[in-house]
Amino acid sequence: PDTTHAIPTLHNNRNETHTLLTALAHLHTHTTPLTWTTSLNHTPTTHTNLPTYPFQHHRYWLEPAAGSEQASPEQPGVTADPAEARFWEAVDRSDVPALTSVLGLEDADGLPLDAVLPALSTWHRRLREHAAVSGWRYRTSWTALGPRPTATTLRGAGWLLVTPSGSGSDSDSGEDSGSGEGTGNIGDNTETGDNGPSWIATVRAALQDAGARVVEVPVRDGRSDRDTVAELVRRTVADGGPVQGVLSLLALDGGAFSEPPLSAAVAPTLALLQGLADAAVSAPLWVATSGAVRVSPADPPARAESAALWGLGRVAALEHPDRWGGLIDLPATPDGRAARLLTDLLAEPRDEDQLAVRVSGGYACRLVPAPATDTEGAPTPWRARGTVLVTGGTGALGARVARWLARNGAEHIVLTSRSGARARGAEQLQDELAALGAAVTVAGCDVADRAELARLLDSLPAAPPLRAVVHAAGVLADGVLESMEPEQLDRVFRAKADAAHHLHELTRGLDLDAFVLFSSLSGTLGGAGQGNYAAANTYLDALAQRRRAEGLPATSIAWGPWADGGMALDDAVRERMRRGGVRPMAPEQAIRALEAALGDDETTLAVADIDWERFLPAFTASRPSPLLATLPAARRLASAACPVSSPAGTGGGAATSVLAQLLADTPAGARTEVALDLVRTQVAAVLGHASAETVVPQRAFRELGFDSLTAVELRNRINATTGLSLPATLIFDYPTPEALSRHVVEAVLGTGARIGAVTGPTRDAEDDPVVIVGMSCRFPGGADSPEKLWDLLIAGEDAVTPFPTDRGWLLGELFDPDPDRSGTSYVHEGGFVAGAADFDAGFFGISPREALAMDPQQRLLLETS
Repeated sequence: PDTTHAIPTLHNNRNETHTLLTALAHLHTHTTPLTWTTSLNHTPTTHTNLPTYPFQHHRYWLEPAAGSEQASPEQPGVTADPAEARFWEAVDRSDVPALTSVLGLEDADGLPLDAVLPALSTWHRRLREHAAVSGWRYRTSWTALGPRPTATTLRGAGWLLVTPSGSGSDSDSGEDSGSGEGTGNIGDNTETGDNGPSWIATVRAALQDAGARVVEVPVRDGRSDRDTVAELVRRTVADGGPVQGVLSLLALDGGAFSEPPLSAAVAPTLALLQGLADAAVSAPLWVATSGAVRVSPADPPARAESAALWGLGRVAALEHPDRWGGLIDLPATPDGRAARLLTDLLAEPRDEDQLAVRVSGGYACRLVPAPATDTEGAPTPWRARGTVLVTGGTGALGARVARWLARNGAEHIVLTSRSGARARGAEQLQDELAALGAAVTVAGCDVADRAELARLLDSLPAAPPLRAVVHAAGVLADGVLESMEPEQLDRVFRAKADAAHHLHELTRGLDLDAFVLFSSLSGTLGGAGQGNYAAANTYLDALAQRRRAEGLPATSIAWGPWADGGMALDDAVRERMRRGGVRPMAPEQAIRALEAALGDDETTLAVADIDWERFLPAFTASRPSPLLATLPAARRLASAACPVSSPAGTGGGAATSVLAQLLADTPAGARTEVALDLVRTQVAAVLGHASAETVVPQRAFRELGFDSLTAVELRNRINATTGLSLPATLIFDYPTPEALSRHVVEAVLGTGARIGAVTGPTRDAEDDPVVIVGMSCRFPGGADSPEKLWDLLIAGEDAVTPFPTDRGWLLGELFDPDPDRSGTSYVHEGGFVAGAADFDAGFFGISPREALAMDPQQRLLLETS
């Protein structure tokens, strides 16, 4: 074969020396022998020391799922036929010769392909984009549960019944209601109403009829902070005996939280979740709501303030899989049959954790695909008209929506944000929208302030009238539920839920074409660290349903992440989501999804680009999720004998007993090694390492890259694997994989067990030869290696130099001929180590502030050793 290599040595407008040396380098890399001493005879050169170890390469690339090249319901428009693929490739490139070749039209002169091909290419591109966006659409639905068990019972089980203010006994510590009649000392309208007993009385009676030992915990108004709840629960449990489950009826407190601040609807349940943890109650918590979800058209409109709890609960299931029972929605009107079904489900939930009880039976929530109604790639058009109000209009999402509105017919666009015209990029956006033909108003307005919003709406001109509202405003105040403060709830709810409530109230009398709410996927599926955000966005979904029931326009879209925009997610969160299978959507395609949703007149919809084969195993690693069980990907995983998850109810005791037996059969000195393998495997899975071998046992979790959210994920994985109930503070209590593995052994076998230590290969000290594996040094005269030190000595060179300029010394004031004068030098020169001010702090895990305060000799010692 011809091995001749033609390499140019001259390029126009390029340095000749650089071009020639580049050519020589090409020859060298193609194994052509060169005499470098001749080639570089007149060129100053230096030797560069190569690393003493090879790079440890790992592959980081998204691989296509097995079988992804085949057409499937989740990949419409994808074809596996090579001939058809060549056809569409030629169409997409508008390549007439290639197309005539594929079609066998070699003599195609005169055929009007040049005119048809561009239109065909556009049509096919639109069809593929429509198919992709259509595959991103999902909605929740309800499926009827099968016949319930005939012999479910709660007999002898202790249940804490947490009730709102005034519904229980007068004692703050609760009262054991036994298994007979109620205590009879209930005295306000939360217990009985105009139409008979309330849900609280009905549920209490049903629990007692099922044989439960009911211990009531009344949480009073103004005393629902976590410390008060924790103390109340401690005293109640101490007086009432062991607890098998907790049922909260706090959300059944009428319409007490139907007006802003709407965070008050969620705060008591958050305080209860935290207080139960502080009181060391590990029994699962079930939260009952009434009318929070709409199972069928026969149901009344959803109560949005109660629906917010469903977002919080979905996050609790992810962060506390061992302490979370689930959500159960009850009918609007108390009913004895529904209450009995409730107790049946509490006794035998069948792994379901999102349930609704109706007189007709029990229902479970499911996420199902919701492809667009049109299959030709041209959705029913929705055209903007008149004035359109966009909240959060100067943010990344609002700006993209505003551009789309301007291109789509909006005559006047009102962009609101708290900063108004002072917002970054606002002026440029205003000019851009004006160039597209729309009149633009940038208004500084806090839409969560009803009075301020009312003034803005009143100031809008009568012509063109307000025709649409897009609520894209929002803020993040992320944090795990265990440490979330009420202020974090208030901040997020105010921007999302309170503002949406005011927009609804103040525009309900207007003739609107659209009322669009930007919700979040975290409210539909849950998202660790986003309990407040999930709850606020679930409120938006329910508000849209209520507006529809009232005959008002409404579309709420629970968005997945947008690329190059959306809420201010940091790089770590984005990478974690991507690694978990949630891919950022291209903004142009997300806008098409919005346009299609409005064209289809959708009420609620989830839109997200999710790789379910990657997402499902991680999402269900510590707890099953029946919500996702009917998705095609979940069924494929199940049929391939690759279960979506290990049932939460079966993992605990069984996993503990298996691990305990394994550790008991392992010699005491090797037990920690066994546990360490388990811990490192889970750490590698959470952080995305290719192998557990990359996890250094003695390195702190913080240095490995853990934060509060990944700490929760690690805790959940280890709990699911071991059957233990370890706290979310795991990585702080046991800061290294080695320390955690020792704790796992102690937790499984008991604190008195011999656990051994993590050890490496050992050698008898008397048989240990001295081996010099390397030498390093730093001396004046530039002697930064042993070789340079010997060269310096052999040559007899002088290592004395003037004062260095990189030490921050005032050289003009440093010299003084008086040797006794403090703070000065009576000489002009000395022996100085070069580069003493330089240090790689990050390599040693040292902060810049700490490095600045370190003795330079310590830094030199670190680098040389």
